[in-house]
Amino acid sequence: MSKKMMVLALAVVSAALFALPAMASAETLHVSATTTFSITGSGGNLTSTEGPSISCTSTTGSGTFSTTTGGSTSLLFHGCTSVFLPCTSAGQSSGTISAAGSFDLITVSQNSAGILLTPSSAEEVTGQKVFSEFSCSGVTVHTFGPGVIGTLSSTICGASITTATASFASTSAGHQTDKTYTGNTFDMSSDLTASHPTASLDGTATLNLAAARTVTCT
Repeated sequence: MSKKMMVLALAVVSAALFALPAMASAETLHVSATTTFSITGSGGNLTSTEGPSISCTSTTGSGTFSTTTGGSTSLLFHGCTSVFLPCTSAGQSSGTISAAGSFDLITVSQNSAGILLTPSSAEEVTGQKVFSEFSCSGVTVHTFGPGVIGTLSSTICGASITTATASFASTSAGHQTDKTYTGNTFDMSSDLTASHPTASLDGTATLNLAAARTVTCT
């Protein structure tokens, strides 16, 4: 069981996630068929319990449902700055941070529709997968951890949709509002400081589906 729980915490691939009995029994949120989608958003803020925050002005990206419960996604955060200086991932224009990973549709607190993002990078920090790597004024920063949880608009349940809004919120700097699923904690950290403080993401994004899909919730 400990080996299975380790696989769940690392979330290497969504298939491994849903192969676990505990996950399968809790997971009921799904779309009627696979599809692709684009992502647009107003950016957001990355804050941590220590160190400066990072603010971005917009978000773009894309994703693919490889199953009716999850798939993969890539994101670009634009206009990103920390202490008024740009933060940039390698190969991107100034102020653009790239991130990639897997996503799974889940049910979060109060039976709300939710989404779990997990990193897919082969790179690790302290044994945990990296969400993103970028540089702020020559200082390299990583965000890493088992995952981050957001909520989806409640109106999607039982509806045929072409768009859905994903929202990520924190209760305070570095503490995500929703971070527990199937008894496991999904959270982010950063190496903004040597102590690797916990980090949280605040922002919203719209998933624009290539074709209408019906969403079944609990």
